[in-house]
Amino acid sequence: SNNSGWTQTAYIKASNTDDNDNFGINVSLSSDGNTLAVGATGEDSNATGINGNQANNSASSSGAVYVFSNNSGWTQTAYIKASNTDANDIFGGNVSLSSDGNTLAVSAAGEASNATGINGNQANNSLNYSGAVYVFSNNSGWTQTTYIKASNTDSSDIFGISISLSSDGDALAVGATGEDGNAKAIGGTQGDNSVGFSGAVYVFNNSGGWAQTAYIKASNTDASDNFGVSVNLADDGNTLAVGADSEDSSVTGIDAGGNQTDNSATDSGAVYLY
Repeated sequence: SNNSGWTQTAYIKASNTDDNDNFGINVSLSSDGNTLAVGATGEDSNATGINGNQANNSASSSGAVYVFSNNSGWTQTAYIKASNTDANDIFGGNVSLSSDGNTLAVSAAGEASNATGINGNQANNSLNYSGAVYVFSNNSGWTQTTYIKASNTDSSDIFGISISLSSDGDALAVGATGEDGNAKAIGGTQGDNSVGFSGAVYVFNNSGGWAQTAYIKASNTDASDNFGVSVNLADDGNTLAVGADSEDSSVTGIDAGGNQTDNSATDSGAVYLY
């Protein structure tokens, strides 16, 4: 807390601290700073849902998220697992809280189901590292409300490598650096996976139910660009920044008019605004 200078106000550990849990690999605070979500991708329990049994560590690196609240002192208020906990799903790799702390998005980039879209079948684990995102709401207690997959789920797409919620929790951006489509810009064709690890970003909106509203590619889609490695939505959900840390063009500056396909600056990186 910064009140005439910074001081440490809390030291926080999980309720089931264990070797290699990687508690703290990702964190998110509510706007008032009184709700905290913490991801732990190496957590191993086989529990599902909210506040399950933490003791059975038979699902290695399934991952967990812990929620803490500050009411005259910090306390853990929820231990959150996926609805389809499985080994190596790395649930909790990214967490994002809405401004009021009552909506939580959690990614599991190692999740393997072949489902597409919203609340699909979680049981067929035929697409390793396709990835998933889970949305939870707090109404006098946390519940999972939505299980989100891409519209073009595929193995090794790593959907959920990055996520960002708008302030009101009703817009969600999800990066998938392993997506291989050759499309460019917004709403392109998703069937041609000829450009490996070009990457994509998916936008979802909640208006009486979640739906995918955009499939976004770079203006200069190219193999191994890692488009979507980072995403950040503005508070109102109407501006989106996307990072592509392995983009290769030698262009400088802002919309410089240079050639985006001159790939002479390997892994120089780029950021795209929408």
